[in-house]
Amino acid sequence: MYSLSRSRKYYQNHHLEMRNQQADYYSQFPERNQARRIAKRALALGQLEPQQCQVCNSSAEMHHPNYSEPLQVVWLCRKHHNGV
Repeated sequence: MYSLSRSRKYYQNHHLEMRNQQADYYSQFPERNQARRIAKRALALGQLEPQQCQVCNSSAEMHHPNYSEPLQVVWLCRKHHNGV
């Protein structure tokens, strides 16, 4: 069961470790991170329109089949995105 107070306490005790893990992840996959940043910015500026999942028509998130083309995204719900 999720507890906000436990989550906050964990973050307070481990925030530097969590930040280092995130930095390590981003440094391991720079092209993935860059594609994600570009697509999020385009979404915020209205250059990309959020869409429904292309498989089941529910709310979706962006999937990049090719990181060298960051604005070419496939919209998939979390269930179908995890299956890719």
